[in-house]
Amino acid sequence: MLLLRLSPIQAWDVFQGERLFNGEDPEIGAYRGRAHLAEMIALLGQPPQALLARAKLRSKFFSESGKRNVSSFRVCDSFSLNHPLLGQWAAGIPVPKSRSLKAREIALIEGNAEDRDAFLRLMRKMLQWEPEKRSTARELVEDEWISKHTT
Repeated sequence: MLLLRLSPIQAWDVFQGERLFNGEDPEIGAYRGRAHLAEMIALLGQPPQALLARAKLRSKFFSESGKRNVSSFRVCDSFSLNHPLLGQWAAGIPVPKSRSLKAREIALIEGNAEDRDAFLRLMRKMLQWEPEKRSTARELVEDEWISKHTT
């Protein structure tokens, strides 16, 4: 039941032996919120417009629609970070190259493929942009991976 007391990021760190997000800003070499957000975008894709619409600090990271801040906007590797209504990624650093959870998973790679897939499904249940779409602790207790590893 330890896993249920961990955040999804802590759970990943424990089982993979590496940090899911480190938030290290490439310009200053230390943690910064914009770097953490850029890493989240690289993993999860664009934040949903509904989430950005209610975000108080969105103007810190996204330009207003139609007003591109060329000095701080950097194109990302494989997809556009352009929200038609809410603007573009404009936090002054590039979004890292997109890497899926499956590509990053290293601890279970040589083990049982079904177990690995179940672990990745568990992580996806917890790693959701919108809090209301994340699985609750009660739902996670019944997850196949947790059930298998707690009995």
